[in-house]
Amino acid sequence: MNVQNKAVLHTSEIIVNANGRVLAADKAFCEIFGCKKPGAVLNSIFLDLVAEESRKTMVNAFIDAFYGNKAGKLFEINMLDFNSNPLEVTINFFPIKGSNGSKATLLIRKKMF
Repeated sequence: MNVQNKAVLHTSEIIVNANGRVLAADKAFCEIFGCKKPGAVLNSIFLDLVAEESRKTMVNAFIDAFYGNKAGKLFEINMLDFNSNPLEVTINFFPIKGSNGSKATLLIRKKMF
């Protein structure tokens, strides 16, 4: 296998609530999306970073993650970084049920060549 032909994936993890607000983000999220520090995105609305053509897909993914049985399903979508530059990413949703409300962990991967 030729390693030079394999894409490297940069993976980040965020936690969002059922309203789509970011509750936590890791350093890799900021590296991918160009924010200054993870705390800067707290309480922001995740869908604001999703490109218009992918918003319906993301809304349906939120519904599936929080109310259906589609945990871990992979979505390929277009997003925007904090400078409005386009990003092609894949996202997996993993719901978290807790005493303080529903949340989901989102794994976001961007190909790094």
